[in-house]
Amino acid sequence: TYCTPSCCQVTGWPSMPDPVWNCQSFLPVSASKASNSPVRAPENTTPPAVDSTPEKRGMSLGAVMVPASSPIKTLADLKGRKLAVAGGAIDKSWLLLQASMKQDGIDLKSEATIAYGAPPLIAAKALDGEMEASLNFWNFCAQLEAKGFRRLAGIED
Repeated sequence: TYCTPSCCQVTGWPSMPDPVWNCQSFLPVSASKASNSPVRAPENTTPPAVDSTPEKRGMSLGAVMVPASSPIKTLADLKGRKLAVAGGAIDKSWLLLQASMKQDGIDLKSEATIAYGAPPLIAAKALDGEMEASLNFWNFCAQLEAKGFRRLAGIED
């Protein structure tokens, strides 16, 4: 959000709280009802539609991705492999994946080589071939798919 001497312009995400759209709380000056005020409330407060998110926004957590030519065909094949995990040891996707694998009798944390890192770094390491598989956030998985990777398993709430 920013103001110019003659008007108030609002930019941002569609999920902005009402006070931002109404210039009530985040601007250094508030919109005035005085007719001679240089600050006016925005006229169009409807943000453009956002269509670049998954259908189940907030429910799609990510996926385990592998190169298209990888011999890894199932999650069980991750045993003994190098797996890069975005976020860290307490990342929700990682915890859900571990719980799912334990139901099948596999303790992935101890049976695979795990490397934690920031999502962009994990994607870069996957592209460089340093990791045999990666568990990353959905938007980085989409980028990997565009570069020829395949989704081994999706992580859902």
